[in-house]
Amino acid sequence: LALRDAMVVAEKEGYGCPGGWISTKKILDTYLDRLVEDFRPGRHVKVVMDCGNGAAGTVARELLQRLSNVSGEVLFDKVDGRFPNHHPDPTIPENLVDLRARMEATGAELGIAFDGDGDRIGALNDKQEIVWGDRMMILFSREILKERPGATVIGDVKCSQVLFDAVKEAGRWQAADVEDRPLPGQGQDEGDRGAFGRRDERTSFLRRPLSGL
Repeated sequence: LALRDAMVVAEKEGYGCPGGWISTKKILDTYLDRLVEDFRPGRHVKVVMDCGNGAAGTVARELLQRLSNVSGEVLFDKVDGRFPNHHPDPTIPENLVDLRARMEATGAELGIAFDGDGDRIGALNDKQEIVWGDRMMILFSREILKERPGATVIGDVKCSQVLFDAVKEAGRWQAADVEDRPLPGQGQDEGDRGAFGRRDERTSFLRRPLSGL
């Protein structure tokens, strides 16, 4: 109610900013182009994506079509905040039942489940087993450290020692508080960092920003 009242006042009295401007831009194509830019096709991979009726459904199907040598299908991509199929939390095994079943039915070797706002994923391997966030970080870090040997990989305190043991073979690691979210300009030199990951499947890659949006 307070927000609605403030909107009414703003519409009546106006709170303009002299010299300001408003622009409208379609960003989905730019966003998808940027995602595909870093993709390096390898052998053919069949994947199933489960959007859980969350925000990732706006781009998942188009993204899958743009990835060379990747095929598969998308589940529950119609955005619906009531989440009629299952709650979109990929860290809870019960929410991966549909994804696992569809992988088995289609012979897909990779399953990806998104959370509601699309900033976290859960993954299933070719045996439909959960790949937890710190295990995914090992795979991501190995690729990053090939390009940037010695870069620092930051993991939260809930990550297993397996992650840090794997990373220190080719780079450096740092344990962070569970709520820490390193951002450019914070802490050590940004150019020295490769990735930040949490066991809850949230990962940030500090290599290149999504510029142009």
